[in-house]
Amino acid sequence: MTRRILQPVPAGPGGPRPLVQGETNPSLPRVPPPLPESIGPAGVARVLWRGRWLIAGGAVLAGLAAAAALQLVTPRYAAQGMLVIESQRLNIPELQGAVADATLDSAIVRSEVQILRSRALVAAVAQSLALDRRPEFNPPPDADGTTARLWRAALARLPTAWRERIETMEGGTEAPSEPPSSQAVEAAVVARVQGDLAVSNDGRSHIVSVEFLGEDPELSAAIVNRLMERYIADKTATRSRTNQEASAALGNRLEELRGEVEELDRQVQEYRRRYELVETRLGTVGSQQIADLNTQLTLARAERAQVESRLQAASGVARGPRGAADIQEVLGSPLIVRLREREAEIAQREAEISTRFGPNHPQRRQAQAELAEIRRSLGGEIDKVVGSIRAQFDAARNRERALDRQLAELRERATRATQAESELRQIEKEADARRLLYQSFQQRAELTATATPAQLQSNARIVSAAVAPLRPATPRRALVLPLAALGGALAGCGAALLRTRRDDGFTRLDAVAAATGLPGLAAIPRLPGRKLRASPARVVVEDPASPVAETLRGLRARLRLGARGGPRVVLVASALDGEGKSSIAAALARIGALDGLRTLLIEGDLRRPSIAQLLGRGLQGGGLERALAAPDALAEATTFDLPTGLSVLAAAAAIDAPHRALAEPTLRELLAGARASFDLVVVDAPPVMLVSDAILIAEHCDAIVLVVESERTARSLVSEAVARLASAGRPIAGVVLSKSAKLQVGGGYYGGYAARA
Repeated sequence: MTRRILQPVPAGPGGPRPLVQGETNPSLPRVPPPLPESIGPAGVARVLWRGRWLIAGGAVLAGLAAAAALQLVTPRYAAQGMLVIESQRLNIPELQGAVADATLDSAIVRSEVQILRSRALVAAVAQSLALDRRPEFNPPPDADGTTARLWRAALARLPTAWRERIETMEGGTEAPSEPPSSQAVEAAVVARVQGDLAVSNDGRSHIVSVEFLGEDPELSAAIVNRLMERYIADKTATRSRTNQEASAALGNRLEELRGEVEELDRQVQEYRRRYELVETRLGTVGSQQIADLNTQLTLARAERAQVESRLQAASGVARGPRGAADIQEVLGSPLIVRLREREAEIAQREAEISTRFGPNHPQRRQAQAELAEIRRSLGGEIDKVVGSIRAQFDAARNRERALDRQLAELRERATRATQAESELRQIEKEADARRLLYQSFQQRAELTATATPAQLQSNARIVSAAVAPLRPATPRRALVLPLAALGGALAGCGAALLRTRRDDGFTRLDAVAAATGLPGLAAIPRLPGRKLRASPARVVVEDPASPVAETLRGLRARLRLGARGGPRVVLVASALDGEGKSSIAAALARIGALDGLRTLLIEGDLRRPSIAQLLGRGLQGGGLERALAAPDALAEATTFDLPTGLSVLAAAAAIDAPHRALAEPTLRELLAGARASFDLVVVDAPPVMLVSDAILIAEHCDAIVLVVESERTARSLVSEAVARLASAGRPIAGVVLSKSAKLQVGGGYYGGYAARA
C-alpha cells in the first residue's frame, strides 16, 4: 500500500502563524477524518480470546446470581383444561339469535374467550372457592413480597454486625394501617386471579384453553375446573332466561296481532256496508246492473232506430193516397185493404164509363165523386197509421233516454264503488297478512313454550378437565440457568468489544498509518506494573536488550537520527495528555545516549513539566528556564542523566504565559545551539489538541513524531492533530502506537529477534 507523507508547507515572511486550540490552518489541505477501523471476523475472534476471562467471569456471575434468585422464588404450578364451543341450531327461529349460535366464527370464539376472563365470572369463582382466605391471593398485612424476601435473604448472608447496623438504619416500626374493605379485598383477589389466568384460542379451531398459574397445584386445577363449570352453567342459565323472555315477548306480540286482525276485519265489513259492495257468484251487484242496462240500452237504441227509419219513410212519402201505399202498416190494415179494394173497383168502373160514355157522362162524375170520397177515407186512415208510428218513435226515444240516465247513474255509482273496492282490497290484503303473521306467531309461541331442557343446554362442553400438575411451571431452572450464563457471556463479549473499540480508537499500527497516510514507525506495548515502573524510559535502562528497547532503536533507525543529513531535532507530540508521549521521548533520548550519540532531551511542556520526575535519580529541574534566559549558556544549564549520560533540559515548575516564552527568538536560538552541539535533540511537546505550544515548538524542529495511544485516542482527534502539526511547516515523520495490547511484529517493528536471543 502506498503511503502519503505530508510535506512541509513553506512559511511566510514571518513564519507560520501559531494556531490556538481548536483552530486549523485554512491554507493547508485538510486531512480527511479517518474511517472506523474494521477488525473483521479474525479480529473479533482475537478480541474475544483476549477477553475470555471477562466473558467466563460474566457467565459464572450471571449463573450464580440466577441460581441464588431461583432459591428465593416460590415455585408455581400451571393447571390446564380445555373446552369446546360447538355450533348449535334450534328449531325455534325466535331463539336462534338469543340462545343459539347460527354461525360460529372466530369472532364469536374470541368473545367467549373474553367472557371466560371477565371480572364477574372470575369473582364468582373466587367467591365459591373462598380465595380471599388464602394467603396466596390475600396475603396478611405483615407478609413480605418477593422483593422483601430477597432483601431479607441478602441480609441473612451478611455479617452480624453489618446486619444489625442496617436494621438499625431502617428504623422503627410503621404505624398500623386500617384493614382494607371487603370490596378492596375482592378487587385485589380478582385482579390476582385474572393476572395468573390465561385463556386462549389458536384461531383455527373452536377449542379454548384455560390455564392458571398458582402456588398450589390442587388449587390451580380447582380454579380452572370451577371456571369452566361456572361458564357452562351461566350460559345454560342465560339460555333458559332468554327463552322465558322470548316466550313472554312472543305472547305480547301475539295479543297485539290478534287485536290488529280484529280491527282490520271490522274495517272490511264497514266498507262493504257503506259502499254496498255485495259480492255474488258473478261479481258485484253494481256490475251486474250495469251489464243488464247495457243490454237493454242496446235493444232500445235498435228499436228506436228502426222506428225512426219507418217514421222517416212515412214522413218522406207523398201525402196522396198512392204515396202511402207502400207503407207496411198501411198494407197490413184490414180497413185500408178494403178501402183500397173499393178504390180499385170504383177506379175501374170510372175508367169503363169514361171509355163507354165519355168523360162528361153523369155516371162518370158520380164514379169520380165516389172515388174521391174513398180516397179521402184512405188518406185519413193512412194519417192515423203515420201518427201511430210517430207515437212509437217517441216512446222508443224516451225509453232510450231513460236507460241512458239509469246507466250513467249506475256508472257513477260504480266508479265510487271501484275506489272503495280498491281501498277494501288493500285492507283485506293487510288483514290477510296480519292473520298469517298471527297464525305463525301462534305456532312459534307454542314451540317456545314447549322448549325442552336439551334444546336450552349450553353449546360449550368440557373436553379435558384440569388435573393437579406434578412439576412446577416456574421457575424453569433448566432454562433459566443456561440463559443467565449465556446472557452473562454475551455481556462479557460486549464488554470485551467495547473495551477494544472504546472512544473509536486504534488497536493496530497499520490502521493508524492507513487512516492518517503517515508511516507507522513503531508500536510500544503496554507494560505491566505501576505507572513509573512501567515506563519505556525506565525499561530501556534496566533491560537494554528488551523488545521495547529494540523497538525504540528501530524507531531511531527509521528516522535516521544521528546520521549525516538526517533530522537532528525531533519533536515528540500527541493529541491528548496521558498517551505516553513524554515516556517515549525520554526512552528515545536514552536509547540514543546508550548507543553513543550526543543526545539532548528538552522538556517542551512548560505547563505540566514531568521529565525530572520521569527520569528520577536526583535529576534536578530548572535548566530549561536558565537556557531560555541565556541561550549561549546551554552547557551550563544542562543536567545529566547518570544511568545513560543523557543531557537534559528540564523545567522545575510550570511558568506563566508559556506561549509567550516559546514565541520569543530565544527558543530558536536555543534549538540552533543544540542542533550544533548534539547529534540528536529530542523535544517533549505538550498536547496538540489542548494548547498551541506544540505548534510553536514544531516550527524550529526538523521532524515530528506523533504518538497515538492504542484504544483511547479518537480517530477524529488524531486527524485534527495531524492537520495542526502540518500547519507548522515541518514534516511529520510518522506515528507511534503506544500502550498497545501486545508487541506487534513486522512492518517496521522490532524486538522479536532480541527477545529470543
